[in-house]
Amino acid sequence: MAVAIPLTGRPKSIHNANRIGLVADWDSDDAITEFLATHPVADRLASGWHIRLEPIRVTGNWPDLPTVSQDSPRYDDGTIAALTLARTKESELVRFNTLGGDAEDHVPTIPGSIWATALINPPFYATFSLWRGQSALTEFAHRRGAHRVVIDEDKAQPMLTEHGSLRFRPYACSGAITGRNPIPAFAICPE
Repeated sequence: MAVAIPLTGRPKSIHNANRIGLVADWDSDDAITEFLATHPVADRLASGWHIRLEPIRVTGNWPDLPTVSQDSPRYDDGTIAALTLARTKESELVRFNTLGGDAEDHVPTIPGSIWATALINPPFYATFSLWRGQSALTEFAHRRGAHRVVIDEDKAQPMLTEHGSLRFRPYACSGAITGRNPIPAFAICPE
């Protein structure tokens, strides 16, 4: 678990954070349902927002990343979820926080961005974001701006000991964050 800090384009502070986030990989939907019904941690998360995701693209050296079959159909339309995972070198914490913070601040301003949050438990950092399609996410992640700078800086002088970049097709969600569901049900499960 980590502290969850909304990415709003405004200054953020870990000291004002009042949310937690959990990212987990399950063997099946039945295993998720069992966890939510019986585990004490699930009680703390019960009033929050939950999303179920199918991995469609996975890269990086993060341990135990899920695998995606090369035979899986492409998913280019509809809502895309992105999860980035990073474990920083102690000597690079300040540099990573500065560069990463600059990139995070731009997420809400990118056309096609729906919602985003950072998950922080140093030296673990993650972002989770929702996008209106693959092209909007790709534009932010790889083509321009502050996020491209972070990628280039890490290539030139590595800041991370482990990293993962995952993209998902959302297929179910429930609950709310500050009174609303960031993705309407029709965006995930069209009628």
